Amino acid sequence: MKIQPNCVVELDYEILDEDGTVVENSRDSGPLEFVQGSSDVPPALSSALEGKAVGDELDVAFGPGEAFGEFNPDGIVSVPREEFGEDVELEPGLWISVQLEEGEGDEEDDVLEMRVVEVEPDAVILDANHPLADKPVTFRVRVRDVRAE
Repeated sequence: MKIQPNCVVELDYEILDEDGTVVENSRDSGPLEFVQGSSDVPPALSSALEGKAVGDELDVAFGPGEAFGEFNPDGIVSVPREEFGEDVELEPGLWISVQLEEGEGDEEDDVLEMRVVEVEPDAVILDANHPLADKPVTFRVRVRDVRAE
């Protein structure tokens, strides 16, 4: 079966930064599975995969901001340390789930993944931007499976 709209695609992948260093891969995080044509992968990757079949391999290059969005300075926030509780250990680089207040997100129960940037005595600096926002990257993929939804 070839990749076409609304089929389920499973990929082995590597994401390379502008220096060619692998910054994420499916060996560590598991294969990427998505419905072709959904917003789960960048549109250019979805387009490049159209018509491919199991075993096909390709590299798709993205310019700055195309794969993981533009860097948004409003995505960096300072949260009072007391909101995390005394027993919560926080350190830079840690990803945490933040419950958005009503009206901040698209749905009532929106949760946003944010990265701890800095821990100060009175505040925690969080960043909602993807670490590769505004950066050029290359997706190196191999089609692992294609099936009807």
